[in-house]
Amino acid sequence: MATRREQPACLLAPLQAKQPGFRAEEVGLALGRAYLASGRQEEAGAQLENVAERFGSVETRVELALWALANGKEALAQRELKEIEHARRHMTKYTRGLYQDLFKRLDAAVSGKGSPA
Repeated sequence: MATRREQPACLLAPLQAKQPGFRAEEVGLALGRAYLASGRQEEAGAQLENVAERFGSVETRVELALWALANGKEALAQRELKEIEHARRHMTKYTRGLYQDLFKRLDAAVSGKGSPA
């Protein structure tokens, strides 16, 4: 039986496998986060990288950058940070506001002032 921390991943992985077209970005991102929460770092990284490459949204790129920073994947982190910075420069004030909490987490992780989680 899966532990409480592993339950989300145990539910999401089969959903992703059986219904790959069902809200693929949301399920992929949730699965990556579930792997992180259960301590499955390599699976989390692979999942987040797959979702970021496939969809390229700001949210997926930030999550991947946070994972890369936390796991010593400097080249990957720098690549994602460059993409995120480019997107941030071209966002409207309203859009930046939507991602404010996510950007705060990222900025704290980059400056080393806090946990990326």
